[in-house]
Amino acid sequence: MLEEWDDIVGDTWGEVDSLYLNLMPWILDTEVFKTKKDRVDTSVQCAYDKAQHFLKRFQPILEIYWRNKQFDINCLTDEKLKSPVETIGYVMKLFKYFQGHFQSNLPATTDIGMLQLDSKEIKTKLQPTPKQFNDEIEILLPRVSKGRVDDAKEWLVQSIRDLQMDVNNVAEFVIQCQHHAKITDKFQTVRDKVDLYSEIYRVVEANGL
Repeated sequence: MLEEWDDIVGDTWGEVDSLYLNLMPWILDTEVFKTKKDRVDTSVQCAYDKAQHFLKRFQPILEIYWRNKQFDINCLTDEKLKSPVETIGYVMKLFKYFQGHFQSNLPATTDIGMLQLDSKEIKTKLQPTPKQFNDEIEILLPRVSKGRVDDAKEWLVQSIRDLQMDVNNVAEFVIQCQHHAKITDKFQTVRDKVDLYSEIYRVVEANGL
């Protein structure tokens, strides 16, 4: 065959574009190729459809992550916060729940037919966030509470000094009576706050991760 081909084209061969034989033009129109191609196309499309459906499970988690990012933990230190002990406990329990929820529902990889979805990056980014919030709360609230308790102690020490002042005349007696009235008026409020800060510390310690 080569000798006959040489006779036709001559002894000099030009450089070809490729050393590989492309069979596609020969098989494109064959029934076998069309059938196999349709099957492959269907399988690939089915796999991608399933992958798209699977990715919807991340939507609720992303919404939780987004809402958490909007949360300002400093609001938990507001002295006007209603039912602070209960509120702080609920918030920390919620973050603890999210920690387990993210752990259970964020797979590193998932096989779906011929595809493998790699979600390690998003798992690495999202999964630690609930614990990070609780860690911040565990640092912030005891520090703020301690500062406020220290302020209350300073007030108490100063109040004791005022009540122990020497009374040598009517004017000093009147001043001491004024101190006594102010201290008496404020004492229960200060005591209640100190008790509250102690409760906050206990609830943070109980709900830490």
